[in-house]
Amino acid sequence: MPIRLNRALLFILYAIAGLLAWHLYQRLYGNNGQLTLTRPQPGTLVMAWHQEIKLPMAKLMADAYAANEGKVRRIVIDLDSPGGSLNEGAAVIALIDRMKKAHEVDTRVTAGHECLSMCVPIFLQGQKRRAAPNSRWLFHAPRTVDYFSGKDIKTPRFEQRYYAHSYFDTYFRDSPIDKAWLKRNAPKWQGRDVWRTGEQLYEERSNIITGLM
Repeated sequence: MPIRLNRALLFILYAIAGLLAWHLYQRLYGNNGQLTLTRPQPGTLVMAWHQEIKLPMAKLMADAYAANEGKVRRIVIDLDSPGGSLNEGAAVIALIDRMKKAHEVDTRVTAGHECLSMCVPIFLQGQKRRAAPNSRWLFHAPRTVDYFSGKDIKTPRFEQRYYAHSYFDTYFRDSPIDKAWLKRNAPKWQGRDVWRTGEQLYEERSNIITGLM
């Protein structure tokens, strides 16, 4: 009897562990409406991501691309994001780079939407990059954020400088951004937030935005 009871208890514990693992997987990697797909016209797929740059953005986009790569010639990535994870952003950029080998990939930020922080390097991957005049943009050096509270973590100044230089070199130095604009404005990002509208970025000829919409 005790042996049967132990086996039954183990079975229940395994079942609970499996259920918890499934819930965790769904929370981290399930879509839950985070990525929306539309086909506004034949040959074009729009992937809309309207929230933080976080898990499972890269996976959902990769799955959508795998399901549609042979059906479309153009992909539009529609962004509205307050920024987020550098690691997830890097994974998304690597995916877009792969997409561009076989497809036209454009990015856009529509009226009233925003592209802040880590969203900007993703937006820069578009071959055509369009945005609304009243879209909002934020540039700043990367920050270390507590995973649970979402609050900034104070780090030593040398560490801040290291991550700031690494972020700049990785995503901006060899980007499509106009070099003169970058030279004038990048120093302003250190230690503070720099805001722009889509119209300002376009009129300043930053080449972040290639056309207003």
